[in-house]
Amino acid sequence: MDEKRIEKDFLAARPPLAYAKLQGMINEEQSFEAFITQLPVEFGRGAQAGQAAGRIGLGDLMSVSRQHASIDWNAERSCFELTCLGKNGMHAGGKRIEQKEVVVLTPKMPLRIGGARIYFLPAVKPSTTIMSGLKLIQKAFEKANPSKTAGLSVDEAVDAVYNCFKDIDYEVGGRQNLTTLVKSYFECPNSCFKRVSVSPAGELRYIHIRPEGADEPKKRQGTASAEGKKKQKVATQEPPTPTVAATPAEPAP
Repeated sequence: MDEKRIEKDFLAARPPLAYAKLQGMINEEQSFEAFITQLPVEFGRGAQAGQAAGRIGLGDLMSVSRQHASIDWNAERSCFELTCLGKNGMHAGGKRIEQKEVVVLTPKMPLRIGGARIYFLPAVKPSTTIMSGLKLIQKAFEKANPSKTAGLSVDEAVDAVYNCFKDIDYEVGGRQNLTTLVKSYFECPNSCFKRVSVSPAGELRYIHIRPEGADEPKKRQGTASAEGKKKQKVATQEPPTPTVAATPAEPAP
């Protein structure tokens, strides 16, 4: 198995990248979950599956319009905002919201649209989201710093990743997915890991082989000009980078 296939399999088991997630119950009996992967997004009455990009269906609910609400990022205020589009209104944070009214969305804010009771869950930005599987392992080896003769076993390398990054179980798709990733890289021909020993229990142990020049100090980058810093301060804030969506919450009241 080559490195591209290893990364593809690892990524497939990780949670999707999204700006936020809507999660809750429909008609108090059907669980609901939808990821907001692009902005703006509209949601309302319609099938939950097979919707076009930028649209989320809540099912065939009474008193819910096809375009009942929209969510977008307000760059000037640096926040998510919800706009009510349906003539029947809705509830957000326990308050009645009328058509064309705009409200600021806060983490875990409950939303009620007809028979849909859902939570708005903005993404949690973890330090591992933009890292490849290989980078995770390399970072863990750097922190564990095993000797060149001892190395790390698969389980020890997995433990090193967990010790290097906090609360990553959900982000990496679980310990088993991470274990499969580490084992695949260790056994992959031409990878940057080399077997150096065998433990008394029969576990194979590996070291990380650094590429030539990896330890050379990086050149210090020049300091930004004062004018450049001023521009950065007044520039409008871009939408947050899509990251791992928040973990599940209880259905909205």
